[in-house]
Amino acid sequence: MIQLAMKQADYNRICAQALEEYVEGECCGMMTHGREDGPVSVHVCENIQDKMHKQDPERFPRTNRNAYLIDPGEQHQIISQAEGQGGGIAGFYHSHVDCDAYFSEEDKAQACAFFGDEPTYPDALYLVVSVYGPRSDRPVPEIKESKCFGWSEAQRDFVEVPLSLTD
Repeated sequence: MIQLAMKQADYNRICAQALEEYVEGECCGMMTHGREDGPVSVHVCENIQDKMHKQDPERFPRTNRNAYLIDPGEQHQIISQAEGQGGGIAGFYHSHVDCDAYFSEEDKAQACAFFGDEPTYPDALYLVVSVYGPRSDRPVPEIKESKCFGWSEAQRDFVEVPLSLTD
């Protein structure tokens, strides 16, 4: 069974990023793997959704509050570096602000942006971290849950997969 293996410290780093960026909106980043199986490496990325929305609100109607977008150049650089070291892309992560961790239709559309009904990266896993804060009656932002999703060729959809945290 497919699962996402991640070091506890990296998971904590993602949660800290989600809490820190709560006011601005969703956080995001990428995960890569090395030559061998093992925990993924985490790469913090900037969410450029607000920038794109300001430039072209018709094409990018969402903002950082309810969407994320990683700069294609930054994405390419991270993938190229991983591949240059004999690894590759393991997946992506982002936060949901004031709502649960689930793989939304927007998440699916973004994952399938190039092929429509199939993911651009079929082996990539997607970690979603749920953050609730002051806008949802919590005194301070806090992580509610996290879930991981992967593409199921048999179901032709994204399904929840286990997240394994290691030391």
